[in-house]
Amino acid sequence: MVIIKKFLSLLIITAIGVSTCFSQGVQVVNSSSKSTNVSTNSAVVYPKAPPKEHLLNTSIINDESKWGTMNTHDPSVYKDGNWYYTFSTDVKVAGAPTPGIQIRKSKDLINWQWVGRAFSQIPLKAWIWTKADTMWAPDVTKIGDTYYLYYAVSQFGTNKSFIGVATSKSIEGPWEDKGEVYKTQPGDEPNAIDPNITRDAKGNLWMAYGSFFGVYISHR
Repeated sequence: MVIIKKFLSLLIITAIGVSTCFSQGVQVVNSSSKSTNVSTNSAVVYPKAPPKEHLLNTSIINDESKWGTMNTHDPSVYKDGNWYYTFSTDVKVAGAPTPGIQIRKSKDLINWQWVGRAFSQIPLKAWIWTKADTMWAPDVTKIGDTYYLYYAVSQFGTNKSFIGVATSKSIEGPWEDKGEVYKTQPGDEPNAIDPNITRDAKGNLWMAYGSFFGVYISHR
């Protein structure tokens, strides 16, 4: 316990000393007895401010090319080459959303441009199971030379839900639906929504999914 207290005291003293050096611009002496002047007068360069967007701007509601980040819900981001792509839930402020999963891309994670939708309508098997109007919370990963797009379709507030997957050779599509991964219904314990794909340290694929019904994980 004494050793721990001494060690913590040393950390606190060191932290105070470093903070003082950088806040006051004092001279720092290293182990080789060479001195270095720490200046606080150098200008800090910040990135440009993101564009100002009115997230409830109904004047552009029917012009998706002007949306930017407006109507981006439940996004997942995937970096492909020099571009970042985001896939998100079907949402439209002050109007009925068009189903299909929204796709945008950006080179700086700030300025986003509209790409389109992954689907022209809800995949048939998902719609037959859920009778839902929109697609939710997509997630994209790449295995080999193929992109896999996981999506959810559900009746809100219930676990009448469906997780499906589509594939493509290009992250911008076209996407070919491959159908069901999981589906659930009232009486089941889990809720088949919000899929998220990840790899462990050994490269094994896992999928986490679920909601307030509980979060689950599945191994490929």
